[in-house]
Parts: sequence; C-alpha cells; structure tokens
Amino acid sequence: DNVQLDSQLMDLILDNAIANATKHGHPDGPNVRITVKGGSNGSTVFEVSNLANPNNEVLSTAFVARMFSGEDRDQFRSSSNLLSSGIGLQHTQRAALASGTDIKLWQEGSLVIFQAVQPRCDAPPSVDQNDQEDEDADADDVDISDFPNGLHFCCIDDAPLQLRTLEFGLKRHAHAAKVDTYGQNGPADVPEFMAQAPQSDIIIFDNHLDWPGRHTSGV
Repeated sequence: DNVQLDSQLMDLILDNAIANATKHGHPDGPNVRITVKGGSNGSTVFEVSNLANPNNEVLSTAFVARMFSGEDRDQFRSSSNLLSSGIGLQHTQRAALASGTDIKLWQEGSLVIFQAVQPRCDAPPSVDQNDQEDEDADADDVDISDFPNGLHFCCIDDAPLQLRTLEFGLKRHAHAAKVDTYGQNGPADVPEFMAQAPQSDIIIFDNHLDWPGRHTSGV
C-alpha cells in the first residue's frame, strides 16, 4: 500500500532514531533493527529497536519526556550519558509535530524501542489542490533578498541526513555557490574540515559531534 507522508521529515525522524540506537546501544553490538508494519485504523508503524547499553540506567518515562521537550537538557551534555545532549530527540519531536506523527521511546528489559506512527490520510484531493499547493509554497517562502548570493559554506555534522538537507537548502534558498560538507566519515573528516573552513565565507558546525566511540565539541 502507498503511504502518504512528508519524506524529508520522516527521514529526519528515522535518521535520528537510528543514530541514537547505534551510538547509545550495547557497546559490543547494538543489534539495530528496523521494521515497518500496518497499525490500527490504517496507520503505518515504523519501529527502530536496539540492545540497551547495560552500563546505562533504564529509560524512564520522565527522562524520555525531558529529552523530547529539552527541559533540563544541560544536565545531559556528555556523550557518555544515555542519549548525549538530546538535541537529536528535540529535532525528532519537532519533526513529528510538524508531520502529525506520533512518536514514543521506551525500554523493555534489554531492548530499547523507538516507534513512529504515521496516521492514514484519507483526505481526497480537491479541484483546487494545485492552486492550494502553490499558495502553501508561497507561504513557506522567507524573504532573503538581502542575503548575498554566491557564498561558500563549510559545514560539519554527525548526521548525514542533516548534511544533505543543509546542502540542499543552502543551494536552493540561499543560492550558495559552494557547500562543503564533512562528518559523513566520522572523526576522520575533522582535519579536512579544519583545513577548509578558514577558506569559506560561512562556517556551520554541530555543537556536539557525537560519533560512535568518540565525542567532539564543535567549539
């Protein structure tokens, strides 16, 4: 069956879920698994599961709620903590709200489970659908006419999807002449980023570069 969803937002949701499962799962092998199945009322259920790190505390409902909301996030800065700084979970929560997706994160014994439920969309297209899409596109436009064109950007992030989204957005909306992205290959990209960054017009970096086995401050 076809599933109607915002592919970019769902990519961001699942990318963050897989990154968390990989980074913070069992150190000897997180055994990350991804499943997609039909849910109730025609919904689609995406699940990402992994073996929990036995050195971490069991996920609690209160802890997950704080990480999704960003409340008291500063106390979870170190990547040695359960879910690092929690920035990824906040992005996940915002993407879920924007796309109407219901997300949950919990632990059952030694298994950590992330679930995203995409409700069924039954709304039939109207005769003015194309006109409405044009109006929606115009409403999303931001006036950046004063922003200079042809700039060179240099970016580093630990999430490949976010790098792709950033490159696409800068070229499409900011008319960037060049967008260099680093981080796809892990810590090995840092020296090259440091060498290229001073040659660019604008540098964009993730404050917490959290690759498996290594945490690097963007500062």
